[in-house]
Amino acid sequence: MSYFRGKKATVVNVNFTSTGTIVYSYLPIIKEKNDVKPFAELKSSSDLSVVTAGIDKKLPVCLCLEGSKIINRELASSSDRTDSDLLNTIFPSASLKDFYVQKDMLDSSRLLVSIIRKDILDGVLDAFNDSGVTVVAADIGIGAFTSIVRLLPEANEYRCGNFTLTIIDKESISCERIVSDDVFVYE
Repeated sequence: MSYFRGKKATVVNVNFTSTGTIVYSYLPIIKEKNDVKPFAELKSSSDLSVVTAGIDKKLPVCLCLEGSKIINRELASSSDRTDSDLLNTIFPSASLKDFYVQKDMLDSSRLLVSIIRKDILDGVLDAFNDSGVTVVAADIGIGAFTSIVRLLPEANEYRCGNFTLTIIDKESISCERIVSDDVFVYE
């Protein structure tokens, strides 16, 4: 909950399915001391107007985008690797002017690089903005969850969208993509 200073926010998962639809799932959350808890039920819809009508416009919104429009690759970590270098490792000759890149450390030697085309993310942000919803942060891939899972008990497995995350220890996370599943689920 480092995206904002308040105690409440709405987390919205934007899942680009392989069938071409977008499923939005949203959950209002509250921070009480060191705990983050939902204060309403999780709701989902493929109709953005239904989702934005259900979101409290006074609360900041944090987006987490995943699915078929996101490219995720596990790469060796190095302090001298720039976003451009990481992008070109995955897409040779691609330009940062066309893509957003997010890096999430899995452990001291590995990072997960998530990439989305700028026009796709900008289109999602514009749609929320046009509906009067204030988006304060957007994570692509599993970025929002790599820091959260480190707070959970060790040696447990968690399902995060299309990924299974296993906490090896407080410094290492195993990340495995579930290819057969296209549905947003948190367990």
